[in-house]
Amino acid sequence: MKWFNPKSVSIGKDVKKIIFKEDKVIKYFKNKESYDLTLNFYNKYISFLNYLPKINSFDDSELKIDMANCGDLLSIHNLPTNWEKIIDDITKKFIDKNIFILDLRFLPFTPYVINNICLKNDKFFLVDVALYRSRPTWYIQSKMLILKYQIKLYKKLSSFLPILIIIHIFMEIIRMLTDLVIDGFIFNDVGLIYEIKNLFRK
Repeated sequence: MKWFNPKSVSIGKDVKKIIFKEDKVIKYFKNKESYDLTLNFYNKYISFLNYLPKINSFDDSELKIDMANCGDLLSIHNLPTNWEKIIDDITKKFIDKNIFILDLRFLPFTPYVINNICLKNDKFFLVDVALYRSRPTWYIQSKMLILKYQIKLYKKLSSFLPILIIIHIFMEIIRMLTDLVIDGFIFNDVGLIYEIKNLFRK
């Protein structure tokens, strides 16, 4: 059951290694682009600072960022009572800046845990912002509405794990197909199609 309800993950799409300590987290990025995008997010979108872990230090030569430890990953088991209000506030900030963090969603391998949001003292923190991209209001609203719907549905079905897993697999298939079309073909700035096109450009 712990595998289905992890409190943290030690690797990621943009991060090759994460070291967790009691008061801080040290991230080593896979490439300079993701490292730079993370620092740029902090510098450019200051309205999000209340939702971001404090950066203690960074090292360009090692592509390393040392930041505050902001608790455990958000799950359907540790939701604060005002979680919907918090998500709505984050949604408004995304819309205001016309950006979205593309991997802000449930982890693919579990219907319990939301990716890239940590919870500490009932406060949300966006802990991986490297995959942010420019997106219109309709895209942001649809993604965040789906996230809220999934949280509510999964919470109701949390005691029925076999059913929940089937539903989550179905939701993941739908998500991957829509992301392939929308992010890969319409926006063409991330995903499998984008990576393939980049290979031919080199």
